[in-house]
Amino acid sequence: MVREGDLHSPGAGKRPGIVDRRDVRGRHRVFRVRGRVCLVGWLGLGSSGDLFAVSIRRYFTRWISALAHCLETGRLPPALAMRLAEETVAGIQGAIVLARALGEDAAFVRIVRRLEATLLDAVARRGHPSDAILA
Repeated sequence: MVREGDLHSPGAGKRPGIVDRRDVRGRHRVFRVRGRVCLVGWLGLGSSGDLFAVSIRRYFTRWISALAHCLETGRLPPALAMRLAEETVAGIQGAIVLARALGEDAAFVRIVRRLEATLLDAVARRGHPSDAILA
């Protein structure tokens, strides 16, 4: 069972800052288990007004910071780590919305796998990103 806290603890039980396929796959499981657009996405679209703005900001800030920290531990420069973390979080959220709109869970999996490949490539290159990352 995937718990909400698992989303904000990349690499739980491993050396701090180490990202691997299990971290990304945990997010896959959350989507597949719940099978719907996440509440945070709904709130972020403005459906709730400002009522939950602080909570939403905190949620995304923690997620992006945790991922950026993991990437920095993988020896990526801080600016690149932050940019990739933001793009990855935005990509995952977009993949959730798109997959739900299309009624096609496989779209989510394809998109997240591409995001995962980008992150793993950046870490493997130790901050010397491929042309695909710079595009």
